[in-house]
Amino acid sequence: MSKFSHENGFTIIEVLIYIALFSLLMAGVIVSVYSVIEATDRSNIKVLISDEANFVLRKINWALTGIDLSNPTPIIIPPEGDELSVDKYGLSQRVKFRLVNENIEIDPGIGVFLALDSDSVKAATLSFEYIPPSATGQPPAVKTNFYLNDFYYETTKFIRK
Repeated sequence: MSKFSHENGFTIIEVLIYIALFSLLMAGVIVSVYSVIEATDRSNIKVLISDEANFVLRKINWALTGIDLSNPTPIIIPPEGDELSVDKYGLSQRVKFRLVNENIEIDPGIGVFLALDSDSVKAATLSFEYIPPSATGQPPAVKTNFYLNDFYYETTKFIRK
């Protein structure tokens, strides 16, 4: 009687096929995880930029609220429209806004300019426009627009007594 021995195990071809299938599966998982991480980073950057822009817009809104309308020139915007100077009640000096070296700065009436945005964003083309009162009774307004990291932001604040 002859004995045949059947060895249990995989042939080299089967092992290579399993390794190839496992490699394809892992590559798909890695690409998917990378895409999710990249999308999360883009989303976080957009949220950061939006937060920075909202902070700047709130400061401009604060400056334009409570303007001293008894002053003959409560709002000064130079012809270039790149700066804003506001005479606000309760402050001895004007509140000023300007764009310097890709940063939006404010002088909150203390004589020193402070950056409103962080170094992680780049501001561009800050501009202000005075909109006079209309004949239909619409109050005067100041329109502000700027770019932060290529995202456009704009607001119009109506000046009320």
